[in-house]
Amino acid sequence: MNVLERIDKELSVASDLGLDFDDWLSMKKYLLRSIPSKMRTNFSTRDPKTKVQHMNEFEFGIARRYKDLTGKTLRLPNVNAK
Repeated sequence: MNVLERIDKELSVASDLGLDFDDWLSMKKYLLRSIPSKMRTNFSTRDPKTKVQHMNEFEFGIARRYKDLTGKTLRLPNVNAK
């Protein structure tokens, strides 16, 4: 199973369990705890100095998949946060 198939599976499981995510960081934490460590390499990390979260294209794709699955738009991290 590749990483996208696994993430789709985890999104379906979360939806079936009634886990309603309203922000990206909560979903990211759920996914990072649900998938094997070898599949986590595509996720972004925090900036080492400012500690600000930035989403990459892979993560934007996951947020779009979640919206397609549930119809809910995730609140994304504030890119201007300090």
